[in-house]
Amino acid sequence: MPRNGKSMTLLTAACLLLAGTMPLQPQTASAASAVQPATLSEAAAVQKARELLTIPENKYKLENAEYFEEPHFIGLPDTKLWLLVFEQSEDVIAVVIDAVSGRLLYFDNGQLEEPDEHQQYLSPAEAETAAVKFLQQHAPEEFRQAKLQAQDMAGGLEHSFSYYRMVNGIPVSQQGLYVTVGWDGKINSFIMQWEPSLQFPSPEGVLAPEKARQTFVNNIDIELQYEHLYSDAPELVYKPYFPYGEALNAITGAMSTIQTSYLNPPKVPSTEPLVKNGPKTPPKLSAPLTKVQAQTLAQTLGLLPEGAEYVENEYEEYEDGEWYLTFETAGDPVITYTVRLDANTGELIEFFSDDEAEPEFDQAPDMARLQQIALEKAKTLFPHRTGALAMEPPVDSESTLFTFNFLVNGLLASGDYLDLRLNPADGSVLEVYRSFSEADAFPDPKAELTPEQAKEMFAKLPLQLYYGFEQTEDGLLKSTPGLYYRFQQLYPSEVAIDARTGQVKGMISPNGVPMPYDIHGHWAEEALTLFSDKQLLHTDDMNALPDEPITRSYLIELMIGHLQHNPPTDQTIYYQDVTPDHPSFYAISAAAKLGWIAKDKNFRPDDLITREEMAILMAKAAGLDPKPHQKDPLPYVDAQNISWWSYGAVALNYKQGWMQGDDENKFLPQGDLTLAEAVSMLYRFKH
Repeated sequence: MPRNGKSMTLLTAACLLLAGTMPLQPQTASAASAVQPATLSEAAAVQKARELLTIPENKYKLENAEYFEEPHFIGLPDTKLWLLVFEQSEDVIAVVIDAVSGRLLYFDNGQLEEPDEHQQYLSPAEAETAAVKFLQQHAPEEFRQAKLQAQDMAGGLEHSFSYYRMVNGIPVSQQGLYVTVGWDGKINSFIMQWEPSLQFPSPEGVLAPEKARQTFVNNIDIELQYEHLYSDAPELVYKPYFPYGEALNAITGAMSTIQTSYLNPPKVPSTEPLVKNGPKTPPKLSAPLTKVQAQTLAQTLGLLPEGAEYVENEYEEYEDGEWYLTFETAGDPVITYTVRLDANTGELIEFFSDDEAEPEFDQAPDMARLQQIALEKAKTLFPHRTGALAMEPPVDSESTLFTFNFLVNGLLASGDYLDLRLNPADGSVLEVYRSFSEADAFPDPKAELTPEQAKEMFAKLPLQLYYGFEQTEDGLLKSTPGLYYRFQQLYPSEVAIDARTGQVKGMISPNGVPMPYDIHGHWAEEALTLFSDKQLLHTDDMNALPDEPITRSYLIELMIGHLQHNPPTDQTIYYQDVTPDHPSFYAISAAAKLGWIAKDKNFRPDDLITREEMAILMAKAAGLDPKPHQKDPLPYVDAQNISWWSYGAVALNYKQGWMQGDDENKFLPQGDLTLAEAVSMLYRFKH
């Protein structure tokens, strides 16, 4: 079969979707002409793929077949694989078969077709049922040893399910199953990353979680800095840094640099200014730069090559207090340079060219020399910022991009920076870009929490014991897994502790959704996290306000979003005060169509809702009649305060375990329902 340039990076890249795994570096594949003895021939592999996935020969033709021997683990034999590509017109099905066992390792049937407006989507539960059925058929033994780790829904069109491999009740990093199910119930893709010959150590003798927490506390660097989280305004926060790694060896108690996520943990940023006590802000000019003055300044910065001439632009050159000037060189090809200046201070904002040719040089760049040049250029180009810029070490040994951190009140202002890219051959400046916020945008640097308090708060985040693999520089894994602790939180380096309030910010859910700040540590955290994951919570400055009463319309949104994946799309206007322009119109109309709420003249969407009213809604959503429970005894000390019209529904909810009393065993029937109470009831209703 002809080759089409595909490689096993297809499988490797797909495996990244397994939550908690790290990329395996692609290895050079064996040529098809050098196929080593394997259980399956090409013909047998093709036949196996067609049988496993019901790929009809009269519709899908085999376009490509490639044999690979791919190393994954040191000390274990290379994995022998067949990559098969079947095509029908524009439809492509890619399959990877284990050439020894005949197991299905990878499957992708191409792009998902969108349904028309009349077709119904699968509910998450129906999609999970389809995923389980597929896994039980194609990976029954592996599925028995796996646990659902995360699921995601792409706008209702596709559901994805990630399963950890579990050994001794402990998840295994970089080992698991991944499957996606389309809106129509078809399996769109499948990945199995599972090495059956691995030997796992016993978890006996692992460190206790509390001792592991203390070790993390002792080895985390906490830095006070300014951070742009989910708003434009910078906030004063403590950020964690992991100089010794984000994992802890659960046997020895030593910190480990084993990678725990796709992102390498950031290093502690440099905050040593270029010039101690140097200037931090350029003075404003007595009058904004004129066009001629801006041209003259641009030509004296030492950035433009000799012979570059100013050219008139067709677009607006002056906008929002900035000059955008263009210069060109003569000759062939003509190279265009752009210089962007602050008209009020004369400070450079940006410099770049359209020259796409990479600088040529015969030897490795002299990094020490280039670093010194970058340092001097920063001082020359930004003389009024030398006390507010701190140079970061180069990203790697050959990178000629130099970054300078921006400091405010002596603290790192994350997200504000200066970048200089130099020509490695002669040290000339190729690009400049700076992003500096105004100093008055930053809050006072006084923190209410000490670094030690922030460390303790961070260390309270949930830990996870897992099996992990050390990795070589060329991407191979050591075949003996070790036991490690890591933070359960996705990307722990992104978490921040508010230095004034102690609020934990920057949390990410298992499905990758940013979490509201005020649900961590809340008594209803589990339910709130679920609803946040489904993007059903309203937020105000990233706060969900779980203890605040909610409106009738908000509650209906939560109920429809949580309980009805395919709600009725009826656009009938049932209420005078809920018209199509109301943000909750579709949810309220769906609830009315389902019979959950009475079709009166007015719905009163902005009114609050009481706990006894919620009891009636829950009964209607369940399709259960509360009348038989009208005389059931209730344990609440204030049961006599429950209205006669809601008593049966309250008793039904109590019997089902959906609604509970407070710490004093009061039901508070006329009390306003809070967000935390609502999501907890709905969580218990479904789970």
